[in-house]
Amino acid sequence: MNLLSSIEFISTQKDVSQYYLSSAIYVMTSRHEGFPMVLLEAQSYGLPIVSFDCLTGPKDLIISGVDGFLIPFGNIQVMTEKLLFLMINTKKRKEMGLNALCKSSNYLVDNIINKWKNILE
Repeated sequence: MNLLSSIEFISTQKDVSQYYLSSAIYVMTSRHEGFPMVLLEAQSYGLPIVSFDCLTGPKDLIISGVDGFLIPFGNIQVMTEKLLFLMINTKKRKEMGLNALCKSSNYLVDNIINKWKNILE
């Protein structure tokens, strides 16, 4: 397989929604993260996420095996296996994507405001 014909590097975009809508899986290979908003964005588009399990960030948003996969950091073999699993298993990929979409609703503005109101009252 010639990967170069399958990979496209895209410059900075103001509106990335078209890319999320045309995707089936979101992959994150970061070494370090805080609270990765990009993962929350991907979940809001119903994408299962495959990410390395860095010290902070992805584990706060992903339940491995439910709405994506957390991969032991740097384990490219497991990353490859989980990506292939999701590519082949359409039903499981869609199920995990729906779980991701449901989870993202926890972070809707109204829900966050209500959580803060409950804390402050």
